Amino acid sequence: MDAERIRPAWRRFRRWCGLTLLLIGLIGGVDALTSPWVTLGINGTPSLPGVLYLVIKGQTPRGRGDLVAFRPPTHRFYPEGMVFIKRVGGVPGDVVSRRGPAFYINGGFVGLAKAETSGGEPLAPGPVGVIPAGAIFVWTGHPDSYDSRYADIGWIAADRIVGRALRLL
Repeated sequence: MDAERIRPAWRRFRRWCGLTLLLIGLIGGVDALTSPWVTLGINGTPSLPGVLYLVIKGQTPRGRGDLVAFRPPTHRFYPEGMVFIKRVGGVPGDVVSRRGPAFYINGGFVGLAKAETSGGEPLAPGPVGVIPAGAIFVWTGHPDSYDSRYADIGWIAADRIVGRALRLL
């Protein structure tokens, strides 16, 4: 009796695994074929909703609130070349200010910066002042988002922007 129940479950599992591998292969194939124009971004953290993003290479974000894919400056927590996806919170000419851990853009509250990582390593607050031409302030509303509120990320220069991102899943 147990063997009769296991066989259909095993078949469903094998079918599910096969379809999953096929889907991954298709996504990888589309990514490889269209790589000069688009790429896929995978969000592995809870800082943004969604998991899969389409990144349109070379397309700059249109303004505040747009999703942007960028390469952060080299720092201690992530490998060189990693791509982040965040929202544009501030554009050139906007004024970023800080009172204690609280960050503001043009007087509007953005979020709090933490003093240390969950592992106890110190975090320095990011830059304040007028965002210069050719740079943006990136962030998400998630309290653990690693973004422009921290010196390790700072303002993102235009040459670090990979493209505009669109949520798929």
